[in-house]
Amino acid sequence: MKKVIKVANKQPIKFQVLSLSGGGYRGLHVAHAIELIEKQNGGVPIARHFDLIAGTSIGGIIGLALSLEIPAKAIREALEELGPKLFNKPVPKFEHVQGFARQKGLGAKALYGWNNREALANESEQADKAWYDPTPLKNLLQSREFFHNKRLKEVLHPIIVPAINYGAGLPKFFKTDHHQTFTIDKDLLIVDVALGTAAAPVYFPAHKIDEYRIVDGGLIANDPTQVAVHEAMKFFNVRPPLFGDNSTGQDDLRVLAIGTLSPKRIGDLTKPLDQGLLDWGSGVFDLATSAQEAMAAFMVDNHMLPGKVYRLPTMDSRPETAPSLADVSSFATESLKGSAAQLVQTAFGKNEFRAFFSHIAPNLQTIRDKNI
Repeated sequence: MKKVIKVANKQPIKFQVLSLSGGGYRGLHVAHAIELIEKQNGGVPIARHFDLIAGTSIGGIIGLALSLEIPAKAIREALEELGPKLFNKPVPKFEHVQGFARQKGLGAKALYGWNNREALANESEQADKAWYDPTPLKNLLQSREFFHNKRLKEVLHPIIVPAINYGAGLPKFFKTDHHQTFTIDKDLLIVDVALGTAAAPVYFPAHKIDEYRIVDGGLIANDPTQVAVHEAMKFFNVRPPLFGDNSTGQDDLRVLAIGTLSPKRIGDLTKPLDQGLLDWGSGVFDLATSAQEAMAAFMVDNHMLPGKVYRLPTMDSRPETAPSLADVSSFATESLKGSAAQLVQTAFGKNEFRAFFSHIAPNLQTIRDKNI
């Protein structure tokens, strides 16, 4: 006999999640898409339509700003100005170090090393520490226009921000106090949460919060949709039909997931199978975040909540190639903004997309009062 899970009788509710992916400067794609959505909706902050915001890395920074109702236009303008200051040099390729390693014999290595000594010294320095200095980002986030000295308890809307506790090797999910048991994170500076979730290994240094070293949440949840769905069910008591089974609940849980235009193709198939550390470079991080995005989309969109997730763009419509997360060229900027504009224009022609903005979600203080 099939065992039926009984769900307590309650009035079905509607619960909406805004999920924002990571991707460095490609976060401009997310910010501009939301800017256009807010403009189309008469300037109403997008956060007012969503019961929970989830954001990772640059998506976490954008999400935190949205949770304070900072206009997306201001966020996009700030990111566009920040990009060249933050990513102020190309991603290292270590071509001379690899060239040195390919030399046969001590004499050949010595001659190559002497002839390329300045380039080798520069690449050795790049291999010894993080490639980029986060100071320009920190300065922006500490400005009065953004987070200044505000703490997580001061945001207006519930949010969850994935990161990693480097020392323990465990996930760390920064959360507002939208549940009565969440009593610690609320006192953290928003700037610290933002710098922690965006501390991408090799790109930026780990970020210290109290005694913990925090690194980029993109390694475990670059697309935080799955994390947000778990949060909604576990801590907001949302009970939707799961895997097409109505016996698990009748709540209407929907997700608007906005990505950073990550490409379909990540791996360089021209490289040898036997790649070393220098061959991989930043490729390990890029591959991990891309694969996690695909896994989350497959599990949540196709299995857990079929028909309830709207993605900009869909996984199938991602471009074959896209700017790297540190590409701040005018071409990258134009491509990211152009894609966002096209996707939003198309989306507003669809009923299921427009329906997101007919919902008014309770703010964080209302949720706190209800939990008392």
